[in-house]
This record gives sequence, structure tokens and C-alpha cells, in this order.
Amino acid sequence: MNVIPNLRFCLFILFFVSCHPGKQKNNILISADFLIETNPDSALILLESIPFSENLSEEEKAEYVLLLTKVRDKKYIIHQTDSVIKIAVDYYKNINNKQKKSEAYFYLGSVYRDMQMPLEAIQSFQKALRERKGKEDRLTELIYNNLAMQYRKQGHYDEAITALRKSYSISSRQYREKDMVYAVRDLGNLFLFVNEQDSSLFYLNKAMDLAKNLDDDSWNSLLYCDIARVYYDKNFPDTAYQYLKKSLITLPPNESPYDIYFLMGRVFLKLNETDSARYYLKECLLNDNPYMYTVIRFHLAELERNAGNHQEAANLHSQYIQLHDSIKMVQKTEDARILIQEHKDLLKNQQRYESTRNKIILFLFLIAFLSAAIFFFYRKKRQAVKDQIPVSPEIVVFKEKIEKALTIAKNELKETTIFPIIKKILNQSKKINQ
Repeated sequence: MNVIPNLRFCLFILFFVSCHPGKQKNNILISADFLIETNPDSALILLESIPFSENLSEEEKAEYVLLLTKVRDKKYIIHQTDSVIKIAVDYYKNINNKQKKSEAYFYLGSVYRDMQMPLEAIQSFQKALRERKGKEDRLTELIYNNLAMQYRKQGHYDEAITALRKSYSISSRQYREKDMVYAVRDLGNLFLFVNEQDSSLFYLNKAMDLAKNLDDDSWNSLLYCDIARVYYDKNFPDTAYQYLKKSLITLPPNESPYDIYFLMGRVFLKLNETDSARYYLKECLLNDNPYMYTVIRFHLAELERNAGNHQEAANLHSQYIQLHDSIKMVQKTEDARILIQEHKDLLKNQQRYESTRNKIILFLFLIAFLSAAIFFFYRKKRQAVKDQIPVSPEIVVFKEKIEKALTIAKNELKETTIFPIIKKILNQSKKINQ
């Protein structure tokens, strides 16, 4: 990619927005968003021209970190932390913008994918998918594709196949040929993973046919190697070798050959061609992938043992054991890191729960206090109103007649029984009413 035109374009954008200082940051964000798909390098330059420490609004901060994560993902820059994208997630989850909310969850899942945290990645991708509400577009397709990858890592192969088929369905309806090749190739490799070689060959050959419409020869090398791997598993090493030769011939000059060399070495082992197998396997030792570097030791040890070189085989096997144990230690460290993170999350949730509970208790106390205050206020007001009401003469006379009747009944209580008293009270009451 020519850097000079990109720099000229970015300088033009920066000059343009500098003429409008009140809207400068917003204009840069809009320009970066426009450039991400077609010119991610320029978009990154624009975004990095805004120091995050500047006085951005909450909305601008969320938009900024979402675009920055998006462009880094577009440029295959490995994400190292989730603290940045969480700013966007925390903002968009509380507003009514499903597009931005689903994007934020998707790129949170992408960050966890790079951080080798598959469970967290799956949860984030699933949240992003729920926000799509059945919408079929590029983002939904990417969500299904990434979900399939994480499902496969966790051994959920049926779910992975279903997700890949949905991804392919969306890309085929919108006729995005490159995405179609990605999905079909992943289906072919996934069927190989579950030992369905015939289905694997069907999809890989279909991917090969689709790739012919792309102006990208690198697909040929990848797919020839994939097909060779299927024939290797089907125990057809001769056919696998023919496809591996095609893969090497069509390999672009800037691409790594080590995956082809590794499979070629194992094919020659099946063909009992020890020297060729040794050559290709030792070539793979130049690779910086620790997993491949370890597995190569295992296959070389097997090769030397079959060749009768027992001392060399023992040395290689010892190296394999040491490297294998080192990888296990790294995995244990990673597991410990995950447990620590889970513990931190639990503590954070507990603190959030206690904070919420205290807020509820305070709220209820305030409600009770206000209710009591309102009750006493109206009671006092009612009493004050009652004291201000003038008493009519008729009520005073009625009250005096009642008191007189009660006094008569009380005096006669000493001389007679209870029933005559009640009768007299009733008579007096009738007289009063009259």
C-alpha cells in the first residue's frame, strides 16, 4: 500500500477539521469511520491524532474506542486488554442504539478471542447476536463466523457447523464471494476435524471453485494443502503428496511454507521415505511456533527410532517431553490467570450487589421517612382545621342533653337493676331526638 497518498489524505482531513474547531474531534471520528473499510491505515492515523486524555464527551469516548478497536481488528493487530473496548460496551448498553451495542459486544468478543479467553468471547458474541434481532448483514455474518471458531475450540462441533452454515447463507445471499470462500473452507476443515472426510472434500472442492472468481492466487495454495490433509487422514499419502506439490508451486513468495513442510514430512513418513521426511521436518524447526516446534520433535524421534538411530531418537524424545511440559506450564499459568480474572469479576459483582442493596435500603428508608413526615403533616393540618371549625348552638344543646341523660342513668344505677336503667336511657334518648 502506498503510504504517501494516505498521509496526504490524512493531512487534508486534519487541515479541514482544524478550520472548524468546535467540531474538530467529531469530524475526525466521522472521517475515520468512513475510511475503516477501504483505508484502515489512514483511519488509524486519524484516530491516533486524538489523544484519549483530551476532554471528550462520554459519547465521543465510546465512539472513539469502538472505532480504534475496529480498525486494529481490521489490521490484524493483536488485542492485549479489554479495558479500552469496555468503555464503549458500558456506554452503548444503556442507550437505545442496537447497531452500536451489537458492534461493541462483537469487538469485545474479538478482544477476548485474541486474549485466548474463549468462554468470554462466546458470551460476548452471543450478546452481539441477540442485538441483531434476525438482521442479516456483514456484522451478523462475522458474528456467526467468530462464534463457529470459538465453538470448535470448545469441542461444540455441531454448533460450530450450524454457525458456519448461517454465515455462508448470509454471505451467499449478498454475494460476497470472499466471505463465501472463508465460510466454505472453514466448513471443510471442520468436517475433517470430526472425521467426516467425504463431507470435508465436498466443501473444500466447493471452496476451490468459488476461489476461482477471486483475484487472489493465495487461496489455491491454502486449499491444495487443506485437501492434501484430508487425503493424508484417509490414508492416501500418494494423493496427498500430489496436492502438496501444487500447494508449494502456488504458494505466494511472502507466505510461510511451514504448514506445507510439516504435512509433507508426515506424508513422507507414511511413504517410508526417511531422508525426505527428515528434511522437511527439520525445515520446520526454523518456525517460531512453539507448538509446531514441539510436535516436530515427536515426529523426528519416531523417524529416528524407525531408522535405528536410538540415541538420537532418545534425545529428541527427551526434548519433546521438556518442551511439552513447558507448554503445559504456560497453559497452567493461563488457567491461573483466568481463575484470577474470574475471582476479580466475582468480587466486582459482589461489590456491585452490596452497593445496590445499600442503595435499595437507603431508598426504602427515605420512602418510610417521607411517608411518616407526610402522615404527621396532614394529621397536624387536619387537627388545626378541626380546631378552627365553629361549634353550632344546636350541637351544644344536643351535647348537654346527652350528658344530662348519662348523669340520670348513673344516679339511678345505685337503686335498680341494669335492665330498667337501659330502658330509661332509651326513653331519654327518644325524648332528646324528639
